Amino acid sequence: MLNVNPSELGDWLDEEDDDEPEPIQLHRNNVAAINVFIATWTQWRAVARGDSFVFLGIDYAALSEVWQRLSIPEKERNSIFEQLQQIERKILPIRNGKS
Repeated sequence: MLNVNPSELGDWLDEEDDDEPEPIQLHRNNVAAINVFIATWTQWRAVARGDSFVFLGIDYAALSEVWQRLSIPEKERNSIFEQLQQIERKILPIRNGKS
């Protein structure tokens, strides 16, 4: 397992207090998927809803650039993509203000 500080994962982790966040344990098999997820954070599709907007999910068209920039081997992409979709499903309600 690798130690990862939640503050390194971006703003999507909402800490309730302003103290230094506790490191989380991240299994090495999940590191690539988390890195891909972080790289796609600004690549989400959203639609307007009244005076707000709703996130629909990651724009998968951005993945070709992410795979290349993160040097993800082609043989690993299917399993990482499955992990990415699991993360996306869990984060989608949080991104839309529902928990």
